[in-house]
Amino acid sequence: MDDVDVETTGRYDEQPPGAESAARWPRPPRQPGQPERRPRLTRRGLTGLAAAVVAVLAVAAILLTKVADPAGLAGGLLGNPTPTDLPPVPIDATWFYLENGIPWGVLTIDGHKRSDLDTGTLATMLLPRGRHTIAYDAAPFPELRCVASVPADAHDTCPLDRAFTPDTGAQLGLKRALDLGAVLDRLPADQRAALDTAAQRLIALDSTPATVAPGERYRAPDGTVVTATQPLRATLLRAPWGDAPGLGFAANCPFLCPASPSAPSSSSSQSPQTWELLAHVREGYRYETPDGQVVVELAPLGPPGQSGGDPREGLVNLHVRWDGAWQVTAEASPGGSITCDAALGMAPYGIGAFVQPPYTVGPTFPASHPADGCVVSLTPTPSNPNPPGGPIDYFYRFGVLLAATPAALDITQTTKGAAILEATPDEQALAQAIVAQSR
Repeated sequence: MDDVDVETTGRYDEQPPGAESAARWPRPPRQPGQPERRPRLTRRGLTGLAAAVVAVLAVAAILLTKVADPAGLAGGLLGNPTPTDLPPVPIDATWFYLENGIPWGVLTIDGHKRSDLDTGTLATMLLPRGRHTIAYDAAPFPELRCVASVPADAHDTCPLDRAFTPDTGAQLGLKRALDLGAVLDRLPADQRAALDTAAQRLIALDSTPATVAPGERYRAPDGTVVTATQPLRATLLRAPWGDAPGLGFAANCPFLCPASPSAPSSSSSQSPQTWELLAHVREGYRYETPDGQVVVELAPLGPPGQSGGDPREGLVNLHVRWDGAWQVTAEASPGGSITCDAALGMAPYGIGAFVQPPYTVGPTFPASHPADGCVVSLTPTPSNPNPPGGPIDYFYRFGVLLAATPAALDITQTTKGAAILEATPDEQALAQAIVAQSR
């Protein structure tokens, strides 16, 4: 039941007829000790009172809103229409480019984690009109906390890259690039030193020396092939280079550089949670006499490339993770060793030589110690009309590629521009021993 009192009215509570005077219905005087009778609201009275209160509150809310907007209040009092929608924000003011992020970074906008954005790649985000608090946590980099507004406001604190003009951004018409700050030179000093140490440890090569016998050929620093006149020790070296010319965007790289996010690694095993870096290195052979006198400090692994530049200069693809300490791995080697990689690049029909060659290159047979060299074999394709009758083996040794079998020598003689020499009987025997050992 409703909590409303229902009274039984008597004579003194009855309303007089409309046609008669109220004076004819006098209220009898209150007797001593009798409580004063107060009027009590009925159901209809309560309903009317509630409606009145709601109406008053509604009018008050409208007036308070208009007081905050004097122009709107004046327009309302004068009967003029008041605009209800703000002008639209230009599309290039609502989108942001995300720059300098890493895959394990966590982006939070207004307290909400944005798991739909991969901050380790070239990504964009759309923000609605208003003022937004942005946080980016990517240990061990310092945490970023800032404010960004749509449209832009003079009080915004998020760091922007004023010189950011990539092709993708230009196509989207973006004007703001949010700098998330995960770049090498913003690492704390101790963490940058730890990362450099881990990378240097990874790129180091097997330093077991090989012996260059008198009469063997090796590559000189100027790219020419010379013949040893005395026994030499050959040691493979790889070390950070830094600020060396000849490698485009990595030309001024102080050992470690970020890889371009638009050109992901070719490794199928690459984890999406790895930070892709390039190690800018110099690599080659050091030749010494048996008593330790340096004859050549650093000879190249092969002849100069067609594009020029220093043949001792190179880049190593690194995959970096953070789990409280740096974890660094290298891109898988195509040939299985640094010398086999060089052999693949120098062999006929090698890397990038032909789209549909009559031979496929491989397998490779690395020596137990890389400085001793590598044997790479060629295999005729099914469409080859004249396959040779024997194995096609090339022996890479000390920066020089040698034809180690008659079939390899025949192909070399018919391949224009191949800087391949004929192996001596001793070099042929050494190549056969490496193949037998690998198998």
